[in-house]
Amino acid sequence: MNFAQCVTGAWVDAWRITRRSPLFIALLVAGVYFLDLERSYVRSAHANTLPTYAALGVLWALQALLLSIAIVQMHRFVVLDEPPVSRHAFLGGAYWRHVVVTYGLSFLAIVVGIVACFAFSGLSWAIQSHGPGRGGVAVFAVVLAWVYAWLSARISLINTQASLGRPLRWRAAWRDTRGNARKIYGTLCVLGVTGGFAALPVILLVFAIAAIFGRNSLHAVAQLFEDLFAVWFALLVAACSAWIYRRFAAELL
Repeated sequence: MNFAQCVTGAWVDAWRITRRSPLFIALLVAGVYFLDLERSYVRSAHANTLPTYAALGVLWALQALLLSIAIVQMHRFVVLDEPPVSRHAFLGGAYWRHVVVTYGLSFLAIVVGIVACFAFSGLSWAIQSHGPGRGGVAVFAVVLAWVYAWLSARISLINTQASLGRPLRWRAAWRDTRGNARKIYGTLCVLGVTGGFAALPVILLVFAIAAIFGRNSLHAVAQLFEDLFAVWFALLVAACSAWIYRRFAAELL
């Protein structure tokens, strides 16, 4: 199995689940769209206060939980050949394990990034008696991004493993991806490029609607198409992650 088969398989499976469960996709899009409208209302109708930010945070979390349903369902659809709508993807044990692992790792990455930034700044002050220059900041940002990307690739199989309800064997996931980080990111980059080309007709359609019906309708229509694409792209990336899992998982199986 090569990266081309992973990308092609992701597109085929994303289309298959859309064709077999259009109501499932429509409900996800409707939920995400409703939450986006609520966020827009909260931003416009309320001042920049702590309760406002708390409400926005709750709406964002609900949206993330909705998208996680799509991701878990796609992982199980591709790897386990489960039906397009499975009870495991709706608030089951595998679903919550995926949520905890995914967002727990994201939170940990943010904390480590903040600590690294403070450490870099403190070291620069200690050595040079002044803050880091632009060149130093640029180099540090590139190195930090590279480390983050490399670590993300090395543990990328864990997310799919969690969605499948299988034991989280971190060492096995680390060994399975040894020497394959570039292949994993190369596959995802090719998928992103093809997804970008697929988004072009949607963008042109939004501008065409704005030209016909006026710019006042642009925001609501653009938001709807943006959420439609967000849900479908989440399914596409999840399908690609599942194919990457099928390609590289050995000890994890």
